[in-house]
Amino acid sequence: MLLLFAAVPVVADVQAYSPLQDQARAALIDQISGTEMTSGQYIQTVWPEVYQKISPADKAKLATVDQVWEMESGTVIDGKTMALTSFRPERLAVMDAVENLEITEAEYMQIVWPELWADMSAETKAHLANLPNMHSAATKIALSGQVSALSSSLMVDVDTTFTIDRMYLKFYLSSGATWTDAYYRPTFHYAETFIYNSGNTKVGSTVAYEDGSQIPTVSSGYNHISSNNMIDHLPAGSYRADAMAYASTASYYQEQATDSSSVYYPGWP
Repeated sequence: MLLLFAAVPVVADVQAYSPLQDQARAALIDQISGTEMTSGQYIQTVWPEVYQKISPADKAKLATVDQVWEMESGTVIDGKTMALTSFRPERLAVMDAVENLEITEAEYMQIVWPELWADMSAETKAHLANLPNMHSAATKIALSGQVSALSSSLMVDVDTTFTIDRMYLKFYLSSGATWTDAYYRPTFHYAETFIYNSGNTKVGSTVAYEDGSQIPTVSSGYNHISSNNMIDHLPAGSYRADAMAYASTASYYQEQATDSSSVYYPGWP
């Protein structure tokens, strides 16, 4: 089932993006890189203001997960990581802990997908610093509760397609953004899907995005982003993909879409 949410601007209540603050945080991460600590200790050290917002239950989970310092590789275009898939348990635990927090999209990206954040331009980082956490249920409710002419000027779709190939469960994330006026041309287009098993445990996630440097500079047009990967040797059972995508304009108009799909994987052999 595909749900589309169109809205007037939803802007985070934050200060302007500070490159110096970003550099200082990167320097701190470099300083502690390789240190034995949990994911909870890592967030508490680098983002203490975010750590304070994490629930006690999620803090307890993060206290049992070791921080992994190695960055994962993804799809690189023009020197920038534009799509990435991860099955690492510590990253999935961090996703669960921060996805519904009242933080900015910039904070979410830095904490959950540092590989993408590291390659983003200062302009894109500044844009995300003025967006609320687009993954949270509260933001989705806010967007769905507002109606404007934007729904016919900027449209977003998203879906995840499953295929089975012997030992592999393959999944393909796809999102399109269409605009009918130059004012509504998005400067950021993002999609992410979460893969869950029958126990409602997150087992993987894949993400893709494009920003102003890749999105066509035309008065009316279409932009497509995608990411795909596979999981091997999964236990037999039902698996679900919950996908979300959004496009945001220079004036912080947003449209968001969500979609869920499922598949039964028979296991191998």
